[in-house]
Amino acid sequence: MESPTSKTSRSPARTVSPTRTSPFAGDMTIVTLNVSGQIFYTTKATLVSQGENYFSALISDRVPSKLKTEDGAYFIDRDIECFKVLLNYLRTGQVLPPPHINSKLLKIEADFYSIRLPEKQKKPKTKHLCAILQYQENLGLLESKGKENLSLFGDIEPHLGAEFNQTESTYWKTWLVKLQHHGWLLKTSDVWSNGDLKERTFIFTKEAKDLRDG
Repeated sequence: MESPTSKTSRSPARTVSPTRTSPFAGDMTIVTLNVSGQIFYTTKATLVSQGENYFSALISDRVPSKLKTEDGAYFIDRDIECFKVLLNYLRTGQVLPPPHINSKLLKIEADFYSIRLPEKQKKPKTKHLCAILQYQENLGLLESKGKENLSLFGDIEPHLGAEFNQTESTYWKTWLVKLQHHGWLLKTSDVWSNGDLKERTFIFTKEAKDLRDG
């Protein structure tokens, strides 16, 4: 019979120190992750930006080959929405979960990845606004109508919002340039695909004092 003192925790958070500097820091090698069927592209440096964690072992070739899909992606059978929040935290250093994310589930997922979330977020001296540009393309549709969809939402200026609603253009690069021309700073970008559906998401920020309708 196994002694209680001989049992070890299965949680990666107890086996990897998140504060230890990873040898992959600064490594811009692209990594492909398959999280429950959704594909994410990032870099080794991003995955270990907050110290060593679950991904340190994953990208060090110490994992079994069965954890890789046929196309070479690392397969992770975990919650997709929480993973998006955690990946953005590794990219930006900020935890910004959307309202529908359960905080307890996010903590469970963070513990699994051995990612230590900050207990208290520092309030920025200047309030920043957020805008999201999202482009979806369905490669399975033969006709062009309905094949592409472009969305813009968040704290966008009224005149830009009106212009967006009036145009029928779905060319995401045009609005990517336009938003930056109007002072919006591109903070993060993400690309994922699921079957025939491909999505690009761009997150912009802007200081509240710079938000003007003109």
